[in-house]
Amino acid sequence: MARVLGRVRQSRTQDDSISENVQRDAIQRWADSEGHEVVGWAVDLNTSGTKDPFQTESLGPWLNKRADEFDILACYKMDRLSRVTVNAFKLLQWSKENGKAIKAVEDKFDPSSREGELIFFIVAWLAEGELSAIQQRAKDTFTRMVADGRYRGGHQPYGYRTVKAEKGWRFEVDPETAETIRRITSEVTSGVSNSEVCRRLNAEGVPTPRDADRVRAGKAPKGYKWTAATLGPLLRSKGLMGVTTVNADGERVEVRGSDGVPVQFADPILSRAEFGQLQTALDSRTFTRARNRVDASPMLHVAYCACGSPMFYLEVKRYSGEGENRYYRCGARSADDGCPLGYGNARRADEIEELVTQSFLDAIGHLPMLRRVFVPGEDNAQELEKVREALEWHVTALQPGGVLSHPSTRDKASEALRELQGRYDELSGKPSIPDRWVSEETGETYREFWERSGWADRRQLLLEFGFKAVLFEQSHVRMMQPADFVARAKATEWTAEELAARSETEAAIMREWLTWREGGPVRLMSDEAIARIVGKTA
Repeated sequence: MARVLGRVRQSRTQDDSISENVQRDAIQRWADSEGHEVVGWAVDLNTSGTKDPFQTESLGPWLNKRADEFDILACYKMDRLSRVTVNAFKLLQWSKENGKAIKAVEDKFDPSSREGELIFFIVAWLAEGELSAIQQRAKDTFTRMVADGRYRGGHQPYGYRTVKAEKGWRFEVDPETAETIRRITSEVTSGVSNSEVCRRLNAEGVPTPRDADRVRAGKAPKGYKWTAATLGPLLRSKGLMGVTTVNADGERVEVRGSDGVPVQFADPILSRAEFGQLQTALDSRTFTRARNRVDASPMLHVAYCACGSPMFYLEVKRYSGEGENRYYRCGARSADDGCPLGYGNARRADEIEELVTQSFLDAIGHLPMLRRVFVPGEDNAQELEKVREALEWHVTALQPGGVLSHPSTRDKASEALRELQGRYDELSGKPSIPDRWVSEETGETYREFWERSGWADRRQLLLEFGFKAVLFEQSHVRMMQPADFVARAKATEWTAEELAARSETEAAIMREWLTWREGGPVRLMSDEAIARIVGKTA
């Protein structure tokens, strides 16, 4: 009676005809019929036949460290050991050197004989050729599915869902998660930090992409949390525009069809213009990390000294040991030269915060609070942009040395170029209504929102409207609010031009109250101080 080690391997593409149970049963029947004992199983599932048997998770330790515990290595068929000729030869040599027998219970030959050894290598060679054919078919299928924009299996991008199509499965926009994407985009482009966006989503119980996948699969959510680390890649994904991408040297690039137009796997959630605006907002944060702090000072980028320096926030323990006193003081005080205006005294935080609260709510507290909502346009702007990009790509590709410059492809590419030009002319002549952001009421006033919110949310609201508090000596505080402050609070629709003009408007209003008279000489804020304060509003 010999000791048998049963070898079971199943690749990801294998079917049920040689499933784990089928292989186990065949090996066990053979061992029983020969009077042998199965002393162990080396089972490697989801393991490619190209992997070296000595490196596999289960069989590897038996071959490398436990060879003295078995006499026969038994498998269902020889391709369960390896589909690579070199690896098969390596395993056969090892079996000879270590006095082990190899048995494929469904193959009718004995690898220990010279004839069987020859057949063993022929079988391994054929298995390797079959594997190459399988890999090529899989690659061809993948290429076709990419070109058609079809669902290829695996993870579903957030904001989309799969639906049965005439051929396989396709993506369509998922209304619920797509609305979350648009909401996040609105907040981020309005100046809300990624960390703050995550805090709000978690507070409202909005499912994360992982939980959304579980719910879609009929499973209970696990309560995963939104984090800035996971939100960032989601907002960087070109899939938000509905375009198919592939990995190229570590970077996701758009897949283009034979006509040079990016392949769409579904309708876009964000237009190219909105996606570009989102990327600009994200890029700007590389240099303004202070805004992204969840525990930031309540008046960060809101309260400034008249010298132009931001006010630092201080918490000092009381002498009694119970509680803390909170203050703001000029941030330049810690520098060697101190505050240029000599304003070194700390100001009580509650007094400044109360003044900001009163000024803000007096102006718009009674108004209904609005939030920005994305409204898709009824136009051909996105298609026109894609055709324009395809035209540019074809022109470049047809240049000498370009990918379409060879005579075998040039005629066909030139014809495609003419068709694209005709399509571009056709689209250019059609009227269009661009995508836009409009405002809708949230169901509460600004005062109600303010009173139920903490300073993190209040600060984001102040930043959105460009509200500033500038502190002078003798505890005098002057509030700066843009001229269009109330108008923006009542706005029903904002254009890109209006949003871009905000910083210029705020700078002009800042200069309207440059002078401050308090029974003494006129004090003027320097242009440098103004620039430092206004520069933080963008």
